[in-house]
Amino acid sequence: MLSYQVASQVAAGELEIVLQAFEQPALPIHVVHQSGRKVPAKVRTFVDFCVAQLSQASALNPSGRN
Repeated sequence: MLSYQVASQVAAGELEIVLQAFEQPALPIHVVHQSGRKVPAKVRTFVDFCVAQLSQASALNPSGRN
């Protein structure tokens, strides 16, 4: 399972992480869009939304860094 899929269950003590020493390193998440002189407002809004949501997800940011 991916960590974000079970983060609430682990936090609640319903699940326990086993073999933690063998976990793969975290992979970065990228939001990719076509660049240009003017980024459409809907694209900029979506990117800003993704950044805000992903930076607050403790399962994706276990070190507490935002």
